Amino acid sequence: MKLWIPLLSLATATLGLSSAPRPAPGPGGILAMHKELFAAIDRGDGEAAGAFVAGDRKVMPRTPTLFLDVDAGGADAPLKAADAEEARELLARLAAGAKRSGGGWTTTITSEQADCYASELSYAVLEFERAHTVDGKTEVRRYRSTSLVRYESDHWRIFHWHVSRAGAMTGPAAR
Repeated sequence: MKLWIPLLSLATATLGLSSAPRPAPGPGGILAMHKELFAAIDRGDGEAAGAFVAGDRKVMPRTPTLFLDVDAGGADAPLKAADAEEARELLARLAAGAKRSGGGWTTTITSEQADCYASELSYAVLEFERAHTVDGKTEVRRYRSTSLVRYESDHWRIFHWHVSRAGAMTGPAAR
């Protein structure tokens, strides 16, 4: 009987039946990761937002890059990061700006495409709105983004993210 316990543990680990939660595969997992990232930024949690950045590697894709053309507390220039540390710091600054601005932020994905079912690399093309409410008044800004993600340390993490300001939305929310 004592032999069965180690064998059962080995079989469970080998078949991926462990109780540790794993992110959803495919498009659902990528969209869930983005929703969690947006929620961290909206609540001003820079450490949680930075955790969604992939690490630097010696093999391709080597280092995360971010190019975010977002309104970040009056800064009109796009925010840029060229490695993992800079990317984490950039997301932490973006989250801190949301916290500092007062009121509440809500990001809503209005159109998405994430059809890559690869096990380690994937992408998402999104349109989203960031609503900022202060004293009952809400201002909505619209964005489009493309992100490339890789599966790393049991999570989907961004290694490239490009966000641009958008005019009229084209997804379901526009209809």
